[in-house]
Amino acid sequence: MYGFETFFPKRVNTKFVVKNIAPGNKCIKLFMYPINNGGTRDLLMIPTVSEADIRHSLLKGSLLIKILAGEIEVVDSNIDILQFEPQQRQFLWDAGIRIGLDCGGSGDGYQFTEEEYNTLIQIINLADGDGYGEGVYASSWKYTLPEGDPFPTQIIWYDSAVEPRKKITEKTITYDDQKRIILEDHVAYSTDGITVIAHYTDTMTYLGPFESMRHRVMV
Repeated sequence: MYGFETFFPKRVNTKFVVKNIAPGNKCIKLFMYPINNGGTRDLLMIPTVSEADIRHSLLKGSLLIKILAGEIEVVDSNIDILQFEPQQRQFLWDAGIRIGLDCGGSGDGYQFTEEEYNTLIQIINLADGDGYGEGVYASSWKYTLPEGDPFPTQIIWYDSAVEPRKKITEKTITYDDQKRIILEDHVAYSTDGITVIAHYTDTMTYLGPFESMRHRVMV
């Protein structure tokens, strides 16, 4: 079982295509799906495989093992496989991956530094409710509004409990008539507490009382 049987339907043209180059006309399996010798498969077409599964497998899973064994090569990929560790980055490059290894900015040619990227990831994790205890925001305070309401409409993280304080992230929540969350609007701020460095929305759909799908869009 992979990915806890969670289905990830492809909504955009992401791809991670591997080719079976194993010697001896060997048929191999990846994520429980066979690939005939000389054949290719887009792993993101497998319903239970996500980009996160592929990143994990390249780091310490079956993709890593089969690349090292000379049984597969990556023939096409356009997903984020960001890697700062030089040896692992070279390994992915040698495996055929050319896109997604570097930090890209807004399309104007700007490249994030490793420090800037790590800070942004920490901030986004904080907006998702995970929190963190290191880096530029080693200490932070969460405020839930309205206070005491079981269905809050705003969650804000600050860098301090007292004024003057600066916003780190802000999440605005929208509910339907059944008090199910149907929209979350996330904003992450730079260290000045004003400049927006990330903004995305999550739209949820439900099957009865349970969330069945979440669509994230960068704004």
